[in-house]
Amino acid sequence: MTADQPPYYLQTEFLAGLLLAIMSFVTIVVAVQRIGDGFSLIDDGAYTTGHVVDVIPRHGMSDNGTRRAEVPTIVVEFTSRDGKQHRYAMRNQGSRPWPGFVGQEVRVRYLPSNPAVFEAGPLAAADSGFILLVVSMLGLISGIGLMVMARLGLASGLISISFR
Repeated sequence: MTADQPPYYLQTEFLAGLLLAIMSFVTIVVAVQRIGDGFSLIDDGAYTTGHVVDVIPRHGMSDNGTRRAEVPTIVVEFTSRDGKQHRYAMRNQGSRPWPGFVGQEVRVRYLPSNPAVFEAGPLAAADSGFILLVVSMLGLISGIGLMVMARLGLASGLISISFR
């Protein structure tokens, strides 16, 4: 470190690595929760029949500014073992998203202890949790690597930000 250089912990590369590591850690926590919910549904889930009561289309913008359709949010209503009626929205996702239409009868798997944790259609929570976990771990490793490189003085000039 020269006299005109800030300490390593104030360098852009170290701070970028720290931010990446923190964001990745938070995402890992979310991934582990999704994996846990998916396995809880598989192990402890109860089955019932429900109905699609609403389909909320989602639209995003593509890179060239045109509007494109995304996977819709589906609102499912079902009755749990204790006779209570539940209505929850779920993002239709997974390796095989189903289109869903109002009035459609669906098979629902839910946790009797917490009916808000449910899946209608193919179970995908555990799968998406694993993918999220792998990507987050790569981000965490990259962030820590960038911080170590900054500490050793090997990351100088890797990231340049100009506010002119």
